Amino acid sequence: MKIASKFLLAAPMLLLLCFAGCENPFTQKPFVLESSSQGYVAVHFETPQEVYGENTGEGKERTLYPELSAFTKYELSFSNGPEARPPFTVQPGGNSVIELAVGSWTITAIAYSGSEGSYTEAARGSASPVTISIGQTATADIALIPSAGGIGFFNYTVDLPPGAAGNLVVATPEGGSVNGGNIPLDNSAVNGTLNLLSGQYIMSLTLALDGKRSGRTEILHVYPNLTSRAAYAFSEFDFRAVMDLTHNTWIPRILVNPGDTQWYAFNAEAGKTYQIQWNDAVQGDASKSLDIEVSAVRGDGTAIFTNRDSGWNSPETISGLSGPVYIAVQGKSGSSTGTYAIKYYDTDAVVPQGIMAIGSVNTSLIPAAIISWNSVEEVSAYRLYRALLSGGPYTKIADQSSTVFTDENVMGNITYYYKAAAYNANGEGELSPAASGTMPASHPAAITALANNAWTGGTIGAAGVVGWYKFTAESAKTYYIQWNDAVQGDASKSLDIKVSAYSAAGDVLFENEDSAWMVPKTISGLNGMVYLKAAAQNGSNTGSYSIRQHDLDNSIEQIPENVTVSAGSEQLTVSWTGISEADNYDIYYTNDTNMPTSPSLTVTDPSVVITGLTNGITYSIWVKARNATSASNASSVATGKPIGTMGAVTVSPGDGQLNLSWAAVAGADEYEVYYDTTPVCPESPAQTVTVPTALIDGLTNGIVYYAWVRGKNSNGSGTSEMVTGKPLGTPGTLTINDTGISQLTITWGVVSGADEYEVYYGTGTPTTLWNTVSGTAVTITGLTNGISYTVQIRARNTTGVSVFSPTAAGTPSIRPGLFDGTIDGAFYIGPHTIALSASYLSANAVNGHDYLIIIGEDESLAPLTLSYPDKTIGIALMGLGDERTISLNANGSMFTVSQGVTLTLKDNLVLAGRTANNASLIRINDSGSFTMEGGTISGNTSSSYSSGGGVYVSSGSFTMEGGTISGNTSSSYSSGGGVYVSSGSFTMEGGTISGNTSSYGDGSGVYVFSGSFTMEGGTISGNKSSSSSSYGGGVYVDSSGSFTMEGGTISGNTSSYGGGVYVYSSSSFTMKEGSISGNTSSSYGGGVYVGSSGSFTMEGGTISGNTSSSYGGGVYVGSSGSFTMEGGTISGNTSSSYGGGVYVSSGSFTMKEGSISGNSASSSYSSGGGVYVYSSGSFTMEGGTISGNSASSSSSSNGGGGVYVYSSGSFIKSGPSVIYGDTDTTHTAGANENTALNGRGHAVYWSASPKQRQSTLEANVDLSTNPADAGYANWD
Repeated sequence: MKIASKFLLAAPMLLLLCFAGCENPFTQKPFVLESSSQGYVAVHFETPQEVYGENTGEGKERTLYPELSAFTKYELSFSNGPEARPPFTVQPGGNSVIELAVGSWTITAIAYSGSEGSYTEAARGSASPVTISIGQTATADIALIPSAGGIGFFNYTVDLPPGAAGNLVVATPEGGSVNGGNIPLDNSAVNGTLNLLSGQYIMSLTLALDGKRSGRTEILHVYPNLTSRAAYAFSEFDFRAVMDLTHNTWIPRILVNPGDTQWYAFNAEAGKTYQIQWNDAVQGDASKSLDIEVSAVRGDGTAIFTNRDSGWNSPETISGLSGPVYIAVQGKSGSSTGTYAIKYYDTDAVVPQGIMAIGSVNTSLIPAAIISWNSVEEVSAYRLYRALLSGGPYTKIADQSSTVFTDENVMGNITYYYKAAAYNANGEGELSPAASGTMPASHPAAITALANNAWTGGTIGAAGVVGWYKFTAESAKTYYIQWNDAVQGDASKSLDIKVSAYSAAGDVLFENEDSAWMVPKTISGLNGMVYLKAAAQNGSNTGSYSIRQHDLDNSIEQIPENVTVSAGSEQLTVSWTGISEADNYDIYYTNDTNMPTSPSLTVTDPSVVITGLTNGITYSIWVKARNATSASNASSVATGKPIGTMGAVTVSPGDGQLNLSWAAVAGADEYEVYYDTTPVCPESPAQTVTVPTALIDGLTNGIVYYAWVRGKNSNGSGTSEMVTGKPLGTPGTLTINDTGISQLTITWGVVSGADEYEVYYGTGTPTTLWNTVSGTAVTITGLTNGISYTVQIRARNTTGVSVFSPTAAGTPSIRPGLFDGTIDGAFYIGPHTIALSASYLSANAVNGHDYLIIIGEDESLAPLTLSYPDKTIGIALMGLGDERTISLNANGSMFTVSQGVTLTLKDNLVLAGRTANNASLIRINDSGSFTMEGGTISGNTSSSYSSGGGVYVSSGSFTMEGGTISGNTSSSYSSGGGVYVSSGSFTMEGGTISGNTSSYGDGSGVYVFSGSFTMEGGTISGNKSSSSSSYGGGVYVDSSGSFTMEGGTISGNTSSYGGGVYVYSSSSFTMKEGSISGNTSSSYGGGVYVGSSGSFTMEGGTISGNTSSSYGGGVYVGSSGSFTMEGGTISGNTSSSYGGGVYVSSGSFTMKEGSISGNSASSSYSSGGGVYVYSSGSFTMEGGTISGNSASSSSSSNGGGGVYVYSSGSFIKSGPSVIYGDTDTTHTAGANENTALNGRGHAVYWSASPKQRQSTLEANVDLSTNPADAGYANWD
């Protein structure tokens, strides 16, 4: 009886099946993504419950395990393809259904005994791969095998009937004895315990009672620290009879009862060998119906072999025994019955039986006939016979021990017949029936034999043809099959092949392999001929290839030779002569002279690059050849020193030479220096040096040379670095010209090899680099005149610089005459006066040049026209030393500046005109330009009809940065005492225009006629008119001209109208900044007069302290003129009559921002201290402030300290505008407290009929009629 079960971890004695609804015992799903498909697995362990207490008798063997429950913890691991998962622990009694992702899983288990904190590994096992399907539960069966390394126990109890005796034997599976493992049994009851190493054992019971036999053979598992038990109780009914076997006689038998064991015995003689043979339903005799397995034991119960199931072609052999041998036969399936036959024979005394049949004649696998037949007993060898006809005659072709023969001596398209017989020393058995085979028509003419480790070339010359090769293998050796073709190994080959290998017995060793260069195919454990077939990968291709076989098991006698070492950066390349028997090579190296005990690396090719070394350190190197069975002795030591990488090479030129330098290279003993005029490195170095510098001389200046430097030691050269260089000559003597202003001109000769030159200067040692130039001349500018300077140069090219030239010295200075250049640096032309300079320039002026004329003495000059057609030049005039005067000695303009010419007047120079001249002193014509940086223009009077006493601008441009225009006069019928601008432009950035007179009366300072005048700075002051009817004492703007004041001062000027500025005839005046102050008008507009559709926009600045004897102390607006005040201040101005600040006659005044304050209308009949608006004028006040103004009138008809509006004049006040603190002289009101004599307004007085009063003013001051007031109205 046998009790066994598969049980789940949850309960050792019960199989629990848990389906998808069971709770997962883990805290998380171990290997399943939430979104993936999944299934389940239940893990079972194959183990019996217990074995003791079971009746034995004849039954199938069991496996003996420890008492249960023996295992206290299981650890499961899962893997899916290459990915291994961490183990999960499951305690017995826990749920074992595990959720897994769909796929194939391998499950392994470790079982532990003991308890928490002291677990001991007891067993291991694994299940075949388990396939997980969606929603399904799979079962994994795991057989646990004892873990090695511990001590376990086997407890046994055997009860015997009276008179029975025998042995209990415990042995290793191989039949080896175990200490204390043979226990005699001769009592009715025997028990005990064996201490055994953990593992598997065979336990055998061999018993005898009255000539009958009984027993038991079990597989015993012993686990660390656990006890396996077996208990047997035999009765007399458990003993069976034993049948004696007759030598070499088949005993046919029937197994009637399922599970029975039938026993046989024979007596073995010492010195003889016996074979046990049987045939059954599986092999030998097809008439048999039972598949059996056979065991054999000695008389003492020790196992000889156990449960063997193959004994026909491979009979079991027994030798070296003397005494009884017992043979037990059982059905392989314990529930089967049927027939079988068994015999034993002495191999030394029997003529072989006849061969039943030749199994096959295979002619399709290799280019030979493979004949195989069944083996027989008592055989020494087999003989094979061949015929061309089935009836013979037959000729013996083989005499061998194998049951397979390969017949190569055949031809294509012929049928061959074969018979086989067995023989030994006692004779030959009967011939087998004939078997035949027909060779294919494609049978090759020959099979090429492959020598060991020798490449054999092959060619496939026609589509579909194959190449055949063979060699003889020995079973104890391993062979590599290797080939190269057009794809791998040897690029000279032209065909891509695939290779197959077959044994002489017709076994396929490998087929259609296409890659065996780096990873050869391996054949081992084979004895006999091996056949190789080479075919094109593409059956239609032809070409060449090569193939070889080599034995890996032969010892290596040859020592690697010709070991050479070449150096690289942090590495050494080692090579040697290859050895045919070697599979690989062990490399040993160290930085001393002692060979290491272990190799540093192993390679397959006879060369290696050793990396990670230290440059400059000498290493010792040895090589051993190795294959699977042996290694050669070490080669002779070779040494090598890694050499570093060459860094940057620095090149500096010399006269006919190049100087090279570089950083020392670690590991270099010397350096090879190469050079050439082409970028191809010569084969031989020009010189070899031991220091990191080299001088290459004897070169040609100006030629580009290529140079290479390479570090070198005894192991070779390092990397090279190519550079280029060009030898450079030495500069010669310098020539210096010091006649220029603030500059020196230096020239020198060409230096061979130079691309450019560095020019240095200084007041002592010339250390300041002025510039780098490509020519052989340079001018150093910006020097201080009168200081001695030293200069020198050096040549340079892309390689470097030469030595310095000799020094030269020079002193720049200012002297009278004509110069090409500016005051910051100019070339001296000659000691020319202004007239001579003008003549020189007429003939020699260079387009784009500036010229400077320095005047050292006073000169008398006739009028000059500066005109140089098709050229643009600049001419500057400057006095040297004391102030020099240029006097005009004839009528006309001293200078007429024409197109393309810029005339500049500098310091220390007075241009003096004539008192009765007929032209301006300076005249700028179309596109001419005049810049005044300093100097004085004075004393010129232009006659009638000739405007602009000082300067006349006619469509040209005049920029005044400094200097003075004074004492000039425009006489009758002319205008612009100082400056007259006609369609040109005048920009005043500085300087002074003062004391000029306009006899006719217009624009005593500046007159702008259809041109533009921008004042950014400077002063226009003290200009006046001698006429009783004059306009614009400072500036007159006429005929659509424009005046923009962004700064500066207009003050102290006098005229009848517009003491400061007069704007007339659609012209415009924009005031952004600056001051108009202290100007006087004998009639209207002490500061500014705007009339005849002229416009005045005040964005900023100040109009103050101006005086008008009549109307508009600050500003007068008349004749359709317009005044817009967007900012600035009108203050402190005085009018003797009306409008102390602003008088608006028939024009318009719009006040948006700004301030009108502190102005006064000062006479006893005055009105409008701030603003006076006449009957056809209009005043719109949108913002700003009118305050602190006064009207001094005591007349009952006058008033309006802030604003006086007369008759039908218009006054609109809106927005954030403010009027306060204005007074008349009789009644003074405080700020925002307006009182007036007879009710006439302090802030605003309106003179109208009928009377109107309204406290809030809007458009046109539309005041409501109030009969209570007669004649006049006011608004306080």
